[in-house]
Amino acid sequence: MTELRVVRTVRAPRDDVFDAWVDPDRLRAWWGPPGIDVVELEHDLRVGGSYRIVMEAPDGERRVLTWSFREIAPPERLVYGWRWDAGAESLVAVRFHDLGDRTEIEITHTGISDEAEAAMHEHGWSTCLDGLDATLNRMV
Repeated sequence: MTELRVVRTVRAPRDDVFDAWVDPDRLRAWWGPPGIDVVELEHDLRVGGSYRIVMEAPDGERRVLTWSFREIAPPERLVYGWRWDAGAESLVAVRFHDLGDRTEIEITHTGISDEAEAAMHEHGWSTCLDGLDATLNRMV
C-alpha cells in the first residue's frame, strides 16, 4: 500500500476553509477536476455518517465517491474512508492549520493500492485544491 501527502496553503481563514469542505452546497462548487460536475451529493456529516458524491464527466460517464466519516473535529481535522464506486476503501485525513487570513491544508491519503493510483490521486487532489482556492477567493 502507498501513502500520499499533499500540502497547500489557500488564501482564506481556517473556519471558512473547513466550512467549504463540509457544506454540501459549497463543496459542489469546487470539488472534482475541471470539467467534472457534482450532479448529486447525499450528505450526513457525523461520525458514522457519509457523503455520497456523484460526479459526471462531459461525456456523461458517472462515478460515485463515498466518504465515510471517522473523525470530525471542526475546524481542525477530518478523517474519512474513501471509496470509488464498489472499489477498495482507502483513508483520508485532512488537517486545517490556522495561518490567520490563510490556511494550510494537509492531506494524508493512505491505503492506496500502488504508485500509479497514487499519482492519479495526487493529480486529483491538486486540481481539487486549485478549485477550492479559486472558489474561496471569488467570495472574498
